[in-house]
Amino acid sequence: MKQHVLPGAFSIPTQVVFAPGVSRKAGPIARGMGATRVFAVTDPGVAKAGVLEPALASIRDAGLALALYDRAPLDPTLADAAQVAAEATAFGADLVVAAGGGSGLCSGRSAAVAMTNGDLRSCTGHDKYAHDPVPVIAIPTTAGSGSEVSKHVTLSDERTGRKTGIDGYTNAPKVALLDPDLVQGVPRQVAIASGIDAFLHALEAYLSTRATALTDAIALDAFARIWTLLPRALAGDAQAKGDMLFASSMANVACGNAGLTLVHAMNGGVTYCFKARGHEPVAYGMIHGALMPPILRFFVPAARDRLARLAPIVGTPAGDAEAVVERIVAWARECGAPRSLPWGRIPDADIDLIIDETLERQRPSPRQPSRDEARGIVLEALGVA
Repeated sequence: MKQHVLPGAFSIPTQVVFAPGVSRKAGPIARGMGATRVFAVTDPGVAKAGVLEPALASIRDAGLALALYDRAPLDPTLADAAQVAAEATAFGADLVVAAGGGSGLCSGRSAAVAMTNGDLRSCTGHDKYAHDPVPVIAIPTTAGSGSEVSKHVTLSDERTGRKTGIDGYTNAPKVALLDPDLVQGVPRQVAIASGIDAFLHALEAYLSTRATALTDAIALDAFARIWTLLPRALAGDAQAKGDMLFASSMANVACGNAGLTLVHAMNGGVTYCFKARGHEPVAYGMIHGALMPPILRFFVPAARDRLARLAPIVGTPAGDAEAVVERIVAWARECGAPRSLPWGRIPDADIDLIIDETLERQRPSPRQPSRDEARGIVLEALGVA
């Protein structure tokens, strides 16, 4: 039965299991959920790397029928989800295993919605789907998106090029298997982009105007963990890589309840711009890296006290919000975040497109920009201010 969550309520519908080798229990867990026919969804890179083989073997060993869809695209669309759903339905699947980074997880999870609801365009938005999705077990192979514990799934609309999404309490995976063994071989650039994304989930949840004492507790812990873990993980520390997986899930639990702010809102505008105007594509987390400095500086007057409370974590003088922001910016660059978007001075019409998309995506930010202020942020993110 669909469950509606009241505004301001805290929820985490997903059972989260974090342990080395836990993905090998996918079969018994699926069987315990009543599954008989499992449809696994991932992307070509993850499939080629072979990291899911133990999980897939456990499903077969549990006596369950298994089909593997290993063609999840990098940025899944509504049409992509419909294609996956069609194949899963033809197989007779009664459970979906969504595995990989954000693309594999979103492809599998959105297909689970389409399997029970048909056309996903009628499902976009909050609690718009009529029927609960097919049950999902999520197995992340990167530490970043946190989709494995999220009530929201992000897709692109192939007709418009814009981001859209499906949100609802029962849209969250039933089980998330966080296996540190699966994130050891993540390419460095992917680890940087996904790590910055997870970091912003924690920081934006903390800065959100919908933050509560409960979300703060999780967001601040996730922020502190990622602050220490990401540089170590990028340096090759195996323990830190695994712990980043747990921290990124924590960050998504926080932002899934408190909401996200202007960084994610403007990211949607930037993404739409490069798709619509043919600019060089930029990874999701790397867009965050370019947007974060001007946006955090813009937030300071409205979030001075909250930013200042981060000083003990980032190692800056007590009470100095500006110093906290500049240390965060320096840390992100030390981790490999870009100084700016790679396009230089783009046409004014393209800048206007980013601004229009951003201002249409109202988020619970501590400070909302005017059109001129949004333009200044975009120009600084482009490195031409």
